[in-house]
Amino acid sequence: VGDRLCADTFITPAEKSQEFYDRVFLGILMGDGSLFAGGYPDLKLYGPKRQLVSLLTRSGVVKSVTPISGQDGVQVSFNHRARELMHRYKFINKQSVELSSVDGFYGYVSGLLATDGSIGKRARISGSDAYLMQLRDLCHRYGLSRTTLLMDAEAGSETNYGKRNKALFSLWFAVADLV
Repeated sequence: VGDRLCADTFITPAEKSQEFYDRVFLGILMGDGSLFAGGYPDLKLYGPKRQLVSLLTRSGVVKSVTPISGQDGVQVSFNHRARELMHRYKFINKQSVELSSVDGFYGYVSGLLATDGSIGKRARISGSDAYLMQLRDLCHRYGLSRTTLLMDAEAGSETNYGKRNKALFSLWFAVADLV
């Protein structure tokens, strides 16, 4: 964590800027966080994901880290800088974030894949079609041209919790593009 784009086999750009780490925070928050009603971010990390705290501290957004009683996890509380970054980069929970530089884009994708992606022969991020179409277009702009957007499940399909209200999509990355 911190030296890799995602998982154990992908390398991030050699020179990482502060913007890279700031966007990693936004990617982690988009992939695995939520927002309180007042707009403050909240994050609980379990098991191996606890290692993500070291990435978050590099962007200076962590106020405190508290063990979750009886579980293998930590509660991460964020400071005012976290909220400032959310406003600066136009972060809208689970919908969008401004990505206007290569460094920022790769930091954001790193955070997403570290929390909400699955890695195998290809890497995948799941979500709504509108959000993933925006992300796919940015991938093409920044040189990740071998991305594929696929529907995983149709609206109305059965899940463990009942029928799905919306279709579920996945954005697939070629692993070679992430090196």
